[in-house]
Amino acid sequence: MSTLKVNTIQEVDGSAFPFGSLIPITSTTITSEVSSVNIDDAFTAHRKYCLIIDKVSCTVNSRDFQMFCRDSGGNMTSGYRVMTSGDGSNGTFNENFMRLNYNAIGNSTDGSVNQQDFHAVFYISGFEVNRRFRIHGTSSYQGSDETVRGNIIAGCCTRTEAVVGMNFHWQSGNFRAGGKFSLFGVSGS
Repeated sequence: MSTLKVNTIQEVDGSAFPFGSLIPITSTTITSEVSSVNIDDAFTAHRKYCLIIDKVSCTVNSRDFQMFCRDSGGNMTSGYRVMTSGDGSNGTFNENFMRLNYNAIGNSTDGSVNQQDFHAVFYISGFEVNRRFRIHGTSSYQGSDETVRGNIIAGCCTRTEAVVGMNFHWQSGNFRAGGKFSLFGVSGS
């Protein structure tokens, strides 16, 4: 058995990892209440992208987190299929939006402490014309009953238009300040 000494690593370029290195593209921090967050990009520089969603929460309790793909005309409101899987929370949805959780997400606070928020890492691809937009990843959040939740998400949009953006929103209610959306290109993809 051989041992790898950490001090022998000179440089890490991501080539040893199956998803490559992450190249920052854009980051949006929510600084005040808003109804939705758009991420618009040409989505032509990389074949695959990584989206990290951190500490987002809703102003209304027990809500679902949703997404629309955007084409040149705005939000696409049909053609979504998504599968969620987690402990006792498996579901398949065919809806006019992409659902990014199974159990509703809570919004409890204690003073200035946000106790229930949503975190996720998603890999996305298929932005070109005549391709299916694809998303897969994992999430972590809590319901209003304080139960720790998490899902594996896999989904697609069956539309054939080029996807030039994504719109994130809640079932109803607004985003609280403090959440962050970070988009990365995946090198070598």
